[in-house]
Amino acid sequence: MSIVETIAKLRAKAEDKSVGEAEAALFAEKVADLLAKHNLTLDDLDREDNYIVEEHWHTVYCDPWRRYIASSAARLYFCDCYYRKWYDPLSRRVRDGIVFVGTATNIFVAKEMSEYLFNTTMRMAMTYAHENKDTNYSWRKTRLNYERGMGTRLAQRLRELREARMQRPADKSGLPALYDTESQRAKSHIDALGLTKKAGFTSVFTRRDAARAGFQDAEKVSLQEQVPGGVRDPGDPE
Repeated sequence: MSIVETIAKLRAKAEDKSVGEAEAALFAEKVADLLAKHNLTLDDLDREDNYIVEEHWHTVYCDPWRRYIASSAARLYFCDCYYRKWYDPLSRRVRDGIVFVGTATNIFVAKEMSEYLFNTTMRMAMTYAHENKDTNYSWRKTRLNYERGMGTRLAQRLRELREARMQRPADKSGLPALYDTESQRAKSHIDALGLTKKAGFTSVFTRRDAARAGFQDAEKVSLQEQVPGGVRDPGDPE
């Protein structure tokens, strides 16, 4: 049971006419304590967006570096994700798909971040491949290795940003508390599905200089201003 659901049940007890006045006061006091502890208000309990949902993202390509970015973006924005195959009627192929788990608003922001980083990585990889032609390697191989290198580093930066936010002292932003509550709700939802999750991320680099260039160029990409409505805090690193 999520903390929002727990508080809602306690609130219902406090407002139940059949409950004695002293007992109702105890329930109300517990509600107030939990709201303060988790940086919530009574209005938050009534929002439909508090419900955990699943959203399937049927991407045509689902390379390991894309999955790594999507997973890292999901966790940065209080979500989680898993992978499910889907049938693409246009190509008549079964493809890997990403399923985001969280509140609708958090999923929207996580997907916006992921798509932005996907597009940025592909654009910069094509530019690099055109400018660094090598007779020993195909243009495609150069581009793919650059994407893998950049995707790996971007995902790492997202995770580093999440860790920095989690370690920040409690303040009015409530970010540490949100990671304790919102992220746990999404994780609990996936745990209840009984899925077997992959242990980690692996990728094969066949042109290491291109992968190294992509890894280094990932530092040039901003992680703050590209997501409308995203969580932007002055204390976040660039």
